[in-house]
Amino acid sequence: MNEKRFREKLAGRIRFPEDVSSKKTLFARALRSPYPSGTIEKIELPPLPEDAFIMDYHTLPGSKTFQLPLGEMPLLTESRISYRGEPILLVGASREEELNEILAGISLTIIPEPELPPLSLDQRENVQYERHFLRGEAEKILEKEDLIQDEDFFVIESQEPSTRLSAQVSCQKEGNRYIIHSVNQWPSQLRKNAASALKIRRDQIILRNYPHDNNQESRLWYTSLTACHAALLCQLSKRPVRFLIDEEENRLLTPARGKTEIYIKGALSSEGDLLALKVDFALDVGAFGLMTQEIIDRMTLACTGVYQCRNLEITGSGIRTNRMPTGFFSDLNQAPILFAVESFTNNLIRLGGFEPYEWKIENRIRKGNLFLGESTLAKPTPLLKIMENLTTSSDFQRKHTSYQNLQDQRLSLSENRESFHRGIAMSLAYSGNDFLYNHTDLTTAAVRGVLDKEGYLQLYLPIQPGIDRTKKRWAQMAASLLSLEGPDRVSFFFDQEKMNGGPLSAGRSITHITRLIELCCENIQKKRFRDPLPIDVTKRYSRQESRWDKDKMDGVPFHSLSWGGCVVEVEIDQESYELKMRNIWFVLEAGLILDEPSSRVTVERGLYLALENSLGKDWQKRYKFPSYQVDFISTGNTPQGLGGLVQSLFPPALACAINQASERKGYTLPLEEGLLTEDDRQ
Repeated sequence: MNEKRFREKLAGRIRFPEDVSSKKTLFARALRSPYPSGTIEKIELPPLPEDAFIMDYHTLPGSKTFQLPLGEMPLLTESRISYRGEPILLVGASREEELNEILAGISLTIIPEPELPPLSLDQRENVQYERHFLRGEAEKILEKEDLIQDEDFFVIESQEPSTRLSAQVSCQKEGNRYIIHSVNQWPSQLRKNAASALKIRRDQIILRNYPHDNNQESRLWYTSLTACHAALLCQLSKRPVRFLIDEEENRLLTPARGKTEIYIKGALSSEGDLLALKVDFALDVGAFGLMTQEIIDRMTLACTGVYQCRNLEITGSGIRTNRMPTGFFSDLNQAPILFAVESFTNNLIRLGGFEPYEWKIENRIRKGNLFLGESTLAKPTPLLKIMENLTTSSDFQRKHTSYQNLQDQRLSLSENRESFHRGIAMSLAYSGNDFLYNHTDLTTAAVRGVLDKEGYLQLYLPIQPGIDRTKKRWAQMAASLLSLEGPDRVSFFFDQEKMNGGPLSAGRSITHITRLIELCCENIQKKRFRDPLPIDVTKRYSRQESRWDKDKMDGVPFHSLSWGGCVVEVEIDQESYELKMRNIWFVLEAGLILDEPSSRVTVERGLYLALENSLGKDWQKRYKFPSYQVDFISTGNTPQGLGGLVQSLFPPALACAINQASERKGYTLPLEEGLLTEDDRQ
């Protein structure tokens, strides 16, 4: 804990959910299933103290399900166990020691049952959602072309790195209102589910949201579920509740990225044109398919990467298993697909003898091309500029040619006299800002601005960004638009009672909130010299339903697109087979960069996640954090999202660089699972 937070905690200020305390506080936990699958036959309770409280499925006062726009799961299981750690009972006691004794004394009889089959492309029995997309004559072309390749790719289940932020939730009742203290990125969804569970009005749920980092996308629904549990026990006991989650439980229950299997078959013409692609992929969505349609459709759209291809045959499936429901992650599961597409095209063009830089130049998506389903790209892309900047900063073309010549020479010699081999590779990616599905809880946002008589501006926001610099930049922008004396005259309030807003994922805090603040200030400026103060203005964003046809996959799928490129240069020691990342270069185009230091923090955090996804959870024990260079370019004056770009760019660039250095193809993430084997290191 840093000094500032430590002093605030000593001063008695509430900085974390667990700081909420009272002599009447009830300590609470959930009794969770130790099995991934089975049926509850009997629950026997120990003698309970008078001040202990227990709640099960049958005693829930309101809704028995936790709902998201595209999916639902039970608040407490009735009898059927769907995943290890699923909540069965809510238990509360006056002392934490007493709570643990009660939990230890509960006898739980569960009849284990066979688990659902593991994820497989051939397994179609437990499909939660499936998307078929066909364009052109992919099958016909793939039957007759000579330059054809097909490969399988695997992305192992992965979690976000552990966070120092609290996973605990506190709830207290004041009058007829329930005050929930939590770290949450989706306030409107929390209030909606808590009110439904307690069978009360939504305006009776008040959220006190706490600072968080932006490394929380997988927890979007998880923290809201635990908040509902805390509120339920608060209502039952009529006492303040501190819902406890220890470190081990937090690690077990933090939703992970589901395992993904991908099959790709593609054809090149003799000139190097990408003629056709056939992609079949399956994602493990866990026990309950939460937001599965959104995720599978986004993965389907990403199957061509950033390249032109008129002939496509794509099948994407979300498969149910007895695993914790999958998390979202900042890339909304686009990264596994782009890893496969970039790696596959790299292998395909090497097979055809084409130079990667020139191939990417010729095959990149351009204005007027079919892109993202049946939609036509309406604006030019910055891909050419991104590639030119990357080549200049990394000396990509010269290095790639030199390393390839050395590799060809090594293959023709009987002896290998070099102590190390080098490789370099380039990857390209896009990121779609906003959600595909036009649901109120996903696509609605509102900002209210009030300019008072003293010349102070109050901005009421639906969500709280994780980085203070973002708020400072918003304050500077608002002060400039209204000609205020300084940004200190701008105050922010996070109005969870009246404002609705979707989650921070998909770049919403940057793309939508920034624009709404700008519109509020512009509207106030127009009124301030003809209307009396205070001036109160509210601006709302609501996605037009007609923009995207989800059935035909046609129209405008995203609010905006961000683009990026990455070059990774590696060196592999031929004696120890130790991998060294010599340097990493990023060129990112995300519109207007509001605050460059904050953007660089976002890139570094994304690189940390990408390293874990690429090299495994223990990568820090074997590798140093690599040196990297970031270049932001801007082709407009509107801010866009950066989230997920680095996670999509780095893994394929690393895998393809290792491929050139070692002649080993990376088909599995983390790469330690398939590319760098124990035999290699020995």
